Amino acid sequence: MVERRVKKSTGRPKKKLLDKAVEKDLIAENQRLRELNEYLEAELHT
Repeated sequence: MVERRVKKSTGRPKKKLLDKAVEKDLIAENQRLRELNEYLEAELHT
């Protein structure tokens, strides 16, 4: 049996660097949603 080590690219496009403003906006949104999620989880268990 021949071991194959060649990684075939799976049609997934390379990541493009995001505009810094967009990146900051997404990070802020992510943080807001995490906090909301944490709050709702806490409410659910009380």
